[in-house]
Amino acid sequence: MTGETYGGLKAACERVVHEGFGREAMVVRPGVVVGPNDYMDRFAYWVRRLAEGGDVLAPGTPDARVTWIDGRDLAAFFIGRIEAGEAGTWQATGPAAPCTMREMLEGIASAIGATPPLTWVDEAFLLAQGVQPWSELPMWLASHEAPIHSPDLRRAHAAGLRTRPLADTAHDTLAYERSLAPDVRAGSPAMKREREAELLAAWRARGGGRRT
Repeated sequence: MTGETYGGLKAACERVVHEGFGREAMVVRPGVVVGPNDYMDRFAYWVRRLAEGGDVLAPGTPDARVTWIDGRDLAAFFIGRIEAGEAGTWQATGPAAPCTMREMLEGIASAIGATPPLTWVDEAFLLAQGVQPWSELPMWLASHEAPIHSPDLRRAHAAGLRTRPLADTAHDTLAYERSLAPDVRAGSPAMKREREAELLAAWRARGGGRRT
């Protein structure tokens, strides 16, 4: 599986489900699943990083849209559809109202009582420095990939999908992260503090430095 084959393989899996179950098939496309007990270091990276404090590298455009769903809300939606005997395909993610990267980062910070300054660094600079969107700076996609964060959620929400406030997910995620052994995230591809500091220094040397 590679970045080039990922989408095609997911579509192929959906076809297998439809071929096997016909009209009884249920396909839920959740996007990024987050919250406590999440073994992936995506949303959790930002919760942990903002809690650590200091100048935070915020990637790309502040008004870029981001999407996620708390795993507990996704589970409730699954169970609700099964109990109702419903079939179909849903884009099951959130939040219900569009959310930007700035709103997500500031919302997380507010929820966990953190006030670190955010330094917004342009996409072109980050890509030129070899920064890997999504893996090294989670939740951030290069502009040509941004439509992934723009699904049509109306059908899922009409069918009963309910997403909890960002503050609740952020608070519970931080509690989970603090319960982990110190070396659990050691192998994460997410950006290390040394790398972040080097990039911020290089960005400022070029005259960048938009802080919020």
